[in-house]
Amino acid sequence: VGVPDIETRIAIINKKAQLERYNISKEAVEYIAEISKTNIREMEGRLSRAVFYSGLLGESITSLETTREALKSMQTKYLSVCVNFIISKKKNCSQGKEPRMWRRLDKLRCILSQNS
Repeated sequence: VGVPDIETRIAIINKKAQLERYNISKEAVEYIAEISKTNIREMEGRLSRAVFYSGLLGESITSLETTREALKSMQTKYLSVCVNFIISKKKNCSQGKEPRMWRRLDKLRCILSQNS
């Protein structure tokens, strides 16, 4: 099964917003559909995050600007955690991890340290 086209993603988001009674602008729906290309759960998660963030700000309708801000902070936090995990020397994980994964992380850490 391939990735749904933009019109299908917009329809999915609109249906979810209708079911959950979210009040979200057309532009915000289109933005979420444009950046969500991997799966439906990702789209629904972004929709929920944008609406929740809008509610925290006291907005009655979720705007494009609010959606961008909510999703930008999500991406920044995710990337920060990933980069910090890769760069850190101590790993807190189970013993069952494959050694190949850690060798790849070491290579990536080496590349990142050369670029900084």
